[in-house]
Amino acid sequence: FQLDWVATYDEGLEMVTRNDHDIYLVDYHLGSKSGIELLGEAVERGINAPMILMTGQGDPHIDSAATQAGAADYLVKGNLDTALLERAIRYAIARKRGEDKLREAAAQNALLSAALSNSDVGVIITDLAATDYAITFVNAAFERITGYTSAEVMGRNPRFLQDPDTTPTYIPKMRASLSAFEPYQGTILNFRKDGHLFWNEMRISPVKGSQGDVIAWLGFISDVTAKIQAETALRESRENLAAAQRLTHLGSWIVELDDLENLSRNRIAWSDEIYRIFGLEPQSERSSRDLYLSFIHKDDRERAGRALGLALDGEPYDLECRIVRRDSEERIIRVRLEVEHDKNGRPFRALGTIHDITEH
Repeated sequence: FQLDWVATYDEGLEMVTRNDHDIYLVDYHLGSKSGIELLGEAVERGINAPMILMTGQGDPHIDSAATQAGAADYLVKGNLDTALLERAIRYAIARKRGEDKLREAAAQNALLSAALSNSDVGVIITDLAATDYAITFVNAAFERITGYTSAEVMGRNPRFLQDPDTTPTYIPKMRASLSAFEPYQGTILNFRKDGHLFWNEMRISPVKGSQGDVIAWLGFISDVTAKIQAETALRESRENLAAAQRLTHLGSWIVELDDLENLSRNRIAWSDEIYRIFGLEPQSERSSRDLYLSFIHKDDRERAGRALGLALDGEPYDLECRIVRRDSEERIIRVRLEVEHDKNGRPFRALGTIHDITEH
């Protein structure tokens, strides 16, 4: 031990306030004030280092007052020996460290509890197979997503949420993951309490204990119904657009105008129908301005090459020209273009169509 000693109440309070030591031994008699008063004032100042009150004679009232004031221990000087004092010091320091760890753990638990309570993601914890994966915890988001309260699901297997008629294929995969103690991720249809189906994007992971063995399963659930409905609607819209383009021989394209000095460097995307108009398999080659111009009839190529530049200058882009496919078949197309400008008036995107009007 390294020991520092001061003689007065004020010096002692100043020393304790600096909080530079692992433990403080405080005498009961400190002039006009007592060690109990010093303990109380130190606690008020937020000092939580262990403090031992020492007095010349045993007095149960002083003992009780010292404990209430925040003393880690109360020692009678006449009953002390070196071993007893050392043991008291070591015990007080060890207990203080244990209390600090408990406070830290409590703070972490409070933080975790707050995070789980306020999370938009549903959390579910289940036991192992021996209890048929009984639910042991769900958070508020789980209750909002499923419509079930914690009391209604506790102890049940989560399968009551499943829809076996619409998601039979995922069940064997999930069971295989659980049996192998491996994580599982998938999107499945589940039932809410009110009977409505929702798409559940779920992730399940094993929870391991201090010995490395799996002690529970932790699951996260999210209602992604709106996302899947939007994706489905977008996919159907694209399929309908592709069908309409195929029937009308009208393809669409987009050019991102990153380089206005060299138009060939700009990124361009073609719909499948433009590839068909040029006699190519959809998306079989990288779309580009150079590839487009390579199909334009040589007598129309210069005019077609100037058209985009003219459109960037504000002139209408509505061009009829001939193309020559790689099998030498000649066709007639109509190319239309609209240029979009940012808030500063700079062109940043071109949207256009290519219409095969050969049969018109």
